[in-house]
Amino acid sequence: MAGLSGIIGFICFDGADASHRHALSTMASAFACGDRTTEWRFCFPDVFAGLGSQPGQITPPHPAERQTYLQKVTLVADARLDDREELAASLDVSLSIAAALPDSALILRAYCRWGRECVHHLLGDFAFAIWDGRTQALFCARDHRGSRPLFYHQSGTRLTFASAPRALAALPHVPKRLNQRLLAEFLVLAGDAQATFYEDISRVPPAGTLSATAAGVQVDTYWAPDPERRIHLPSDHAYIEQFRDIFESAVRCRLRGTHPIGAFMSGGLDSSSVASLAARQLAQTGQKLTTFTSVPLTGFPLRETATRYDDETPFIEAITSQYDNMVPVFVRAEGLSSLDGLDDLFPYLEAPVRNPTNRIWMEAIVGHARARGIHILLNGQEGNEWISYHGLPLLYELASSGRWVALLRELRAVARTRGCSALGLLKRTVLKQFIPHPLWIRHANWRQGPERWARYSAINPRFAERMRIGERLAQAPESHLRRPLREGRVYRAAMANSGAVHFGYDLYNAWRALYGVELRDPTADKRLIEFCLAIPHSQHLHQGEERALVRRAMERVLPPAVRLKRKRGTQAPDWLQRMTPARGAFLKEIDCLKRSPTARECLDLPRMQSLVENWPAANTRTKQVTTDYLLLLDRGINVGRFIRWFEGEPACS
Repeated sequence: MAGLSGIIGFICFDGADASHRHALSTMASAFACGDRTTEWRFCFPDVFAGLGSQPGQITPPHPAERQTYLQKVTLVADARLDDREELAASLDVSLSIAAALPDSALILRAYCRWGRECVHHLLGDFAFAIWDGRTQALFCARDHRGSRPLFYHQSGTRLTFASAPRALAALPHVPKRLNQRLLAEFLVLAGDAQATFYEDISRVPPAGTLSATAAGVQVDTYWAPDPERRIHLPSDHAYIEQFRDIFESAVRCRLRGTHPIGAFMSGGLDSSSVASLAARQLAQTGQKLTTFTSVPLTGFPLRETATRYDDETPFIEAITSQYDNMVPVFVRAEGLSSLDGLDDLFPYLEAPVRNPTNRIWMEAIVGHARARGIHILLNGQEGNEWISYHGLPLLYELASSGRWVALLRELRAVARTRGCSALGLLKRTVLKQFIPHPLWIRHANWRQGPERWARYSAINPRFAERMRIGERLAQAPESHLRRPLREGRVYRAAMANSGAVHFGYDLYNAWRALYGVELRDPTADKRLIEFCLAIPHSQHLHQGEERALVRRAMERVLPPAVRLKRKRGTQAPDWLQRMTPARGAFLKEIDCLKRSPTARECLDLPRMQSLVENWPAANTRTKQVTTDYLLLLDRGINVGRFIRWFEGEPACS
């Protein structure tokens, strides 16, 4: 756990009970790793409070550390600030002085200048806690995407917080109960912005603040993408130039560190753009960029269709041939299944894995990076909704505003690019969007079924009914009752604030603890999100070209073979070949799960066992097999394994 960094603390407003004095050391013991030195050094006599930090070693200065102002305001932070120069200027701090200040010192100065409004001046990945002795108040905050974790438990006048639930669960007054409601939502791919798998432990939401005083605890959200905001620039060129400036800044900010830089890189637009911009910037100082690409297992029969391909290698070679300082590494993750490594992962993830098959190749890349001394990995995970958005809501926008000539022109151009019928495209992307909402609901339920989740989820139907999953999903941002091509910006903004965003960042933070490797995503930059959401749809869908914004902006950055390709790579096309050797292990897991009352209640074990017993033939690639085995069985087994871990049961043998 060489990369672990984080914060802990407690505050009690009913005096200094002797039992409180051990809270920090108890949390520290659960949170600290190995023989690393952890400093827990602050206590306040008035209301009996304590703060502590565990320093990491990835970004200079240490990303988790303490700062004190006039012995009255004390801060602990797990943070990496971006755009430090602009923040320093706002604080009237010279660049020479700012260069020597740790991120935590800048956060503390921002708080002392702007109070709780300081969060509006911060960019980056951060979670921090401030005890303000002047007002006898605690103030905590997380960054806009929630990339750094912060959890809390409230009991009467006592509040405890930590970067990991296990630190809170170690306290004797915190119950250790499994949150079955969240487990049910997880099984159907929903989420909650504040819930954790510990029923009595909550999280500060993304872009969230927590304030605690003797009067009580209040949790608020300070930022959300604004779907009503619009940016109007004088020309297409102006949009491209401003986008490129923001994108390059987002990448540059994330190169700060004490170790060599690496990057996930597929042949797609998002990660390739991030890696290529990073390579150009690193070349200016003579640094190299090691890129990591997942490729199929040796001997896997590759397939290419009209829209998909299996192997990214040709596109990676095209990119790396353009940059002398790129060092490509291809990772096959031979001999691994989604069951491998879970016993090591769960103590730090403290949750099931949302996409078990993707974890295999992603974690293999993280391990390869660590072995090469690389502690920072860039990726483009959130690019699809922002920098490479398809822009198809433009078609509905043109129709609803009566711009028929422009609609016809764009429809024909998109149809030519896709190689499809303009009439069929009109029906799918425009005409259906005019169906009145009550009829749309009936149509969606008829087409996909009101319980469509039952097709891809391993949830026990009786458990789903008890947890009222149908009602929950009908209200979720990702609901099949929503109309992304009509709601456009509203839908994307809602998805950005959905609880499902946690599952990816929780996994990233578990890897940070296990491997000492930090994942950074420039495509999730707040400035990029706000810009890409506010510009006209016609910048994303331009003259029939979907994802046109990033294609045009990367004209001199990506080779044409990558920038202009229409096909997409298949993520983990060899997933069935990986699962097949683990078939016996899956059966053994199900037998173990039958002995767990919780697993029997939550999971449809008979259905899962039937799938294992009726295993598909090798190289089968049908939608039904993907739904049954990749989505239902693999995720169900993973959730079951987590339940057994949570209940303290040993691994199946």
